[in-house]
Amino acid sequence: MARFRFAGIYLARKDDKLVAVPYADISIYLAGTDTPAIVYTSETGSYYVSSAPQLNTNENGEFEFYVDDTDYDYTQKFKIVCSKPGYETKTWDYVSIFPYAGFDAHSIRDVEVADNLSDVISVHDLLKYQGTQFVSENIDETLKSYYNPLPHHLLKYNGTQFVVEMVDGVLKTYYKPSPNHLLKYQGTRFVTEAIDTILKTYYNPSPHHLLKYDGTRFIREVIGVVLKSYYNPSQTDEIIIYNGTNFVNRFIGDVDAVKNTMEKIAEVNVSSDCDYVDFTNLDGNDDWFYWLLIVIKNPSTTSTHLNLYVNGDTTESNYHYAYLSSGSGGVSGGVENRPSILYLDSGVGALLSIVISKDVDGYFRYMSRGVRKTGSDVVVDIRHGCRDSTISNITSLRIQGLASGMIGVGSKFILFKARRA
Repeated sequence: MARFRFAGIYLARKDDKLVAVPYADISIYLAGTDTPAIVYTSETGSYYVSSAPQLNTNENGEFEFYVDDTDYDYTQKFKIVCSKPGYETKTWDYVSIFPYAGFDAHSIRDVEVADNLSDVISVHDLLKYQGTQFVSENIDETLKSYYNPLPHHLLKYNGTQFVVEMVDGVLKTYYKPSPNHLLKYQGTRFVTEAIDTILKTYYNPSPHHLLKYDGTRFIREVIGVVLKSYYNPSQTDEIIIYNGTNFVNRFIGDVDAVKNTMEKIAEVNVSSDCDYVDFTNLDGNDDWFYWLLIVIKNPSTTSTHLNLYVNGDTTESNYHYAYLSSGSGGVSGGVENRPSILYLDSGVGALLSIVISKDVDGYFRYMSRGVRKTGSDVVVDIRHGCRDSTISNITSLRIQGLASGMIGVGSKFILFKARRA
């Protein structure tokens, strides 16, 4: 005497979903008939059931039973019917349970998937157990629910299990691209390739072409056409020049004129009485010559000198100057130990023009020409000076009065450089 177990699960469609049916009737008949079969509820014991339905599914839609070879020979096959009101009835006929009947025994799970679910489960669906029964669900939804990925993440197999990882990290690890490379699909797979090579292959530009975005996509176009469209020159003989910040279109005659003129590099409009004015971040080695224009008034009660210092050296005794002064009182001249560019009387205004440079031997030099006072008292001052020791460069200039607040409000200073690199 031997008994053979059959196990199954009743899956049926309800409301367009595939579910495992709990507490349903399971009826077992002899194959091709409505004759109830003798089945047992356990592998041992004498209790059997011979009237349909012989058993019910459990809360998960599962069931099992046994048949005995003392009741039937090994060629006997069976019909199994699963039913419950409100659910689709399932019938499987000529099911082999005895393993010697020419077929291996198999469960209704196999029969369901192979023979009866193609009209219920969609392509790319899985059977997902939801805690009480199986339901069909799209594979994307199942993976999303289980792994809970963030946007732009992939499922990556790390050798043991699937893990969630950002798509950039996965692609970088897998393809190991060099800098300035892209992933290019070559018709069968993706490969890494230099971006220049990809653009050249895709757009196939001729020499002197650019990639221009036309508002929808990139197109190749002759560089001259792109520049004309972008800068929109208004007349012939215009060229494009870099002005230190960006490219601009200018008339070629103006460009030549600019190239041969001095460039203003700083200006100061004095808003309150002060002691000095500084010009910094200079490079005399590159600029060669500076031209400083000054209009000034001395509002202080002291008549004294206005000095010119270089590179932060404000020690008067490190400089000498020679002067020639002419006015209604006569002509005077001499040499003094300071870097004076003008002697300015209290309450008096003046205008100065000063040329500044470093000579071939490295000595700082200046030539100052000024006019002060008014009317018949007008005085012309010529003062040329130098620093007693050499310097390597001119990096800063200071104009400083020897009296406090000697540079009055409204005084103006403009510094030009003579050379454009």
